[in-house]
Amino acid sequence: MNVGLLFILILLGFVVLGMPIGFAIGVASMICIFHGGFPIAVMAQKMFSGMDSFVLLAIPYFVLAGNIMSAGGITKRILDFATEAFGWLRGSLGVVTISAPAIFPALTG
Repeated sequence: MNVGLLFILILLGFVVLGMPIGFAIGVASMICIFHGGFPIAVMAQKMFSGMDSFVLLAIPYFVLAGNIMSAGGITKRILDFATEAFGWLRGSLGVVTISAPAIFPALTG
């Protein structure tokens, strides 16, 4: 049986039984790994090399920059700026909600 089809069937079976989706994905993945005969050492090496990336290192730094901006009051100023710039428009809450987060990456690079 195809491993992808086996994964989907096991996943759907666990979801129908009421298991949370995150656990169902993990258990179905482990069953397919053991059924497919993949070497565990190679799987661990592939998972580690997939996470060893400078691009993924930007995620915690982006969160850190957001926390620093929030503690310094910059986020309040950005929201106030977006409200002043677009507050006169009809439906301005949506426009401010989109434009203020667009300013954050422009500041952090």
